[in-house]
Amino acid sequence: MGRATQADDTSLQREAAFYGSGLIQDFPAGFRPARCYALDEQVGESGPTEYWFWLEDLGSRSASRAAGRTVDDYYERAAYGLGLSSGTFIDHPALPDATWLKRDNVRGYVENAAPQFHALFADPTTPLIQRAFPAAAVDSLRALWQLRERHLLTLDRLPQTLVHGDAQRTNLFLVTDGARDPGIAAIDWSAVGVGPLGLDAAQLFATSAFTFATGVGRLADVAEGIYERYLAGVQAAGWQGDPRVVRLGYTASMFRVRTMYVWRSLQIYLDETVQKRVAPQLQASGLTLEDFSDRARHGEQRARALFEESLALRDQLL
Repeated sequence: MGRATQADDTSLQREAAFYGSGLIQDFPAGFRPARCYALDEQVGESGPTEYWFWLEDLGSRSASRAAGRTVDDYYERAAYGLGLSSGTFIDHPALPDATWLKRDNVRGYVENAAPQFHALFADPTTPLIQRAFPAAAVDSLRALWQLRERHLLTLDRLPQTLVHGDAQRTNLFLVTDGARDPGIAAIDWSAVGVGPLGLDAAQLFATSAFTFATGVGRLADVAEGIYERYLAGVQAAGWQGDPRVVRLGYTASMFRVRTMYVWRSLQIYLDETVQKRVAPQLQASGLTLEDFSDRARHGEQRARALFEESLALRDQLL
């Protein structure tokens, strides 16, 4: 598999550094990066630097299409694998010196979303926006935004670990590797970095809500199933800390999830060009932009409830 990047684009440089690092050897059984058989860096005289990653073919083993696997089974296995990884890399000695790791997986995301938050607060009455973010949601998001530095500090004070940075269905594949129970192989490590315990699990929930993989009536069950299996993975990796800290990391990381809902939704709602690009993808699944707005509303509601739980935990634990 080959991809090109401009010289000032650090994402593929980061992924190349990741595959060339010793961290690859430390992943636990049950969760691993997709195998990279070769990595070529081709520096053009005047054009972009190209990075060619020769990765294993995971093919139809995509966790989102695995035969005989229910959606719930997939999310539980993916969450467990992410937990194994998180527990393995908590305070890993190699992380501080790996300067190429992304360090702003939450703060950078929040900063990038600022224009969408300001647009939401300036005019929340556009039909699609109002459908996704009713008045109560806008009021809650305004309070979230005003206290964003405090919420970021909470995440900074949690145990830090290696995070994938984009833990969604299309990047996580079921693999057996000779074991009776499938584990997870992950692709797209361009956002790999250091972040709070629980962040990858929260991201997994976020995409479950946004990709129509889970009925809106089951979002609460899926959210709890992801947490329970993630916690089990963290503990199976040998971490013996207070389980409430994992719960705080998961629920406090819903700050990033709520930010994602605003950022991604308003990018669509405020740009007709983006709407035209997204509409065919939705129509292929028998869906409309209104369906997308409804999904954003339900996902944000569940993320808000989880995030509000983190406020009491924060006062107890930090």
